[in-house]
This record gives sequence, structure tokens and C-alpha cells, in this order.
Amino acid sequence: MRGLNKVIMIGRLGREPEIRASRESGAKWGTFSLATNRSIRVGDSWEEATDWHRVKCFGKLAERCALYLSKGSLVAVEGAVHSEQWTDDDGQRRYSTSIVADSVTFLEPMQPKVEERSQIEA
Repeated sequence: MRGLNKVIMIGRLGREPEIRASRESGAKWGTFSLATNRSIRVGDSWEEATDWHRVKCFGKLAERCALYLSKGSLVAVEGAVHSEQWTDDDGQRRYSTSIVADSVTFLEPMQPKVEERSQIEA
């Protein structure tokens, strides 16, 4: 039986999206942090806890996110969990988990950022 790696999250961006291009192919990819909230029980009361997620997107989706999203934007992200591991310069094994987005739905009206338009169209 095959497994299923699918996640859907709704949250707000914790910082401005970053977009980069590969030196070799020029392919574009981007990242942003997404904050999701959940309620946790503390004694007899409930408190909000925030979880932070790193989201990666590629191609036109990365370009649209960089053009329209800002810190605080409300979005729905649909994608898959991706884990990476590597050895750093000190020989320590490092791990990172991120969401690779298939789609990002803007849940609030968005206006393109003027300063970003020229960079993406270039």
C-alpha cells in the first residue's frame, strides 16, 4: 500500500516571502514562514499556542507569492511535508522539515507590491 503525504494549513505569514533563482537554470523558488495557532489546555484554562512552518514553492507559484504576499497575509497552503538532513561544517548532523506547496490560496484581497513587480518581470 502506498503512503499519503498531504498537508493543508491555514495561517499568516511571519515574514516577507523570499524568492531566488537558480544560478544554473534560472528556475525560481521561494520560501516564507507560516504561523498556525492551536489551543492547548493549561490547568483549568485554554491558551493559544503558535506553531511555525517553513513553506517552499517553485516557479510561477513562487513568483505570485513574492508579488502579492506580505508579512501577516492570511493564506491556505496545500502541499507535502519534506524532510532534509545534512552534515554541517562542524560534522554535526542537521535536520530540517518544510512544506513543499502545491498551491497557496490567498484568503484576503491582495494588491501587487510595486517594488516587486519589476524584479519578477525581469
